[in-house]
Amino acid sequence: MVDRPDHICFDSSPGDLQCGPRSARAGGPPRRAGLRDESHRETIQAVRQLILDDDRIFPTEPKARAIARQIFTEIAPLPLISMHGHVDAAVLANDEPFANPARLLVIPDHYVTRMLVSQGVSLDSLGVSRRGGAPVETDPRKIWRTFCAGWRYFRGTPSRLWLTQQLHDIFGVTA
Repeated sequence: MVDRPDHICFDSSPGDLQCGPRSARAGGPPRRAGLRDESHRETIQAVRQLILDDDRIFPTEPKARAIARQIFTEIAPLPLISMHGHVDAAVLANDEPFANPARLLVIPDHYVTRMLVSQGVSLDSLGVSRRGGAPVETDPRKIWRTFCAGWRYFRGTPSRLWLTQQLHDIFGVTA
């Protein structure tokens, strides 16, 4: 059973999730959620506000954490210069707008694509070009949805930390 604040969801048969308002529990069967496979089960969770702990990347030992905070406070205003970026430097230098989230965060990031491929997602469905020019997915919305469907695979990884930070701090995603 998946519990949401406003709905109750449960398995009525293998691969079939039923959802309905909490009031429907006593008054009859809830309506169908339209979800038919395991890949969509996570979408039935209640949306929680995304709150990032300021100390999430610092050591847990109090003295080390205090030193890390002090160093971070002093260097945080400085520009970030990284030789290991996944965004074309020319795009940043020319201050060009990004076409879409898939082109910015999915297609060029080999850490993201490797994780998804390790879980059975094809490079084609992620829009990653192949040698020889074989056709790949070009619809950025489909690519982004494929990435989102695999979000759970990034739990506990540096990629999840980086992506969450980008989504929250740069793009203002809070839920």
